[in-house]
Amino acid sequence: MQFSKLFSLIVVVSLLIVGVCGCTNPVQTVQNAVTPTNKALDYANAQLNLTKQDLKKNQTLVSSKVIANGSDGARLTYTVEDKTPNGFWANGTSTTASVSIKQYSSKDDATKAFDDVSFGYTPGKASDIANITKPTNNTYLKAFGHNATINNEAVKIDNFSFVSMSASVVEQQDEIVWSETISVMPR
Repeated sequence: MQFSKLFSLIVVVSLLIVGVCGCTNPVQTVQNAVTPTNKALDYANAQLNLTKQDLKKNQTLVSSKVIANGSDGARLTYTVEDKTPNGFWANGTSTTASVSIKQYSSKDDATKAFDDVSFGYTPGKASDIANITKPTNNTYLKAFGHNATINNEAVKIDNFSFVSMSASVVEQQDEIVWSETISVMPR
């Protein structure tokens, strides 16, 4: 039963990345002047904005950063503190995410990369995949102006203990593949 609660918590944390709500914390954005058309960077900024919008009453975005990573990639990092006590930690949690986003030259190349990276992961449930394609949660739509036709997701729990937990998530939306590591610790 506790594993089910922890897994649910990890899924909820991963959905922070594709959710909706609001926050006013500063965001550092560094654009690579050589590649002003880096759509992965647009995707990362859209992802961060959706994360900020998904914050609940007791959650605060305490740090965030988006940087270009070459001409076809971006890196997003952020930390969210949640003061809500739960069954595991009386003072709430601190969740840190590190996301690597890459735009491939084709959907086929992106699918091959997704398949390689997600090997050994648990495929996302249809309901989770449907959630990332809702207009309010759709990072691809926000970055590219239209819906993706390919949507894949896979998850792997990396660590589970009463001190901390971490999970890895890989998603594909058309030519974009992002891999994320989420770490949750007590505040």
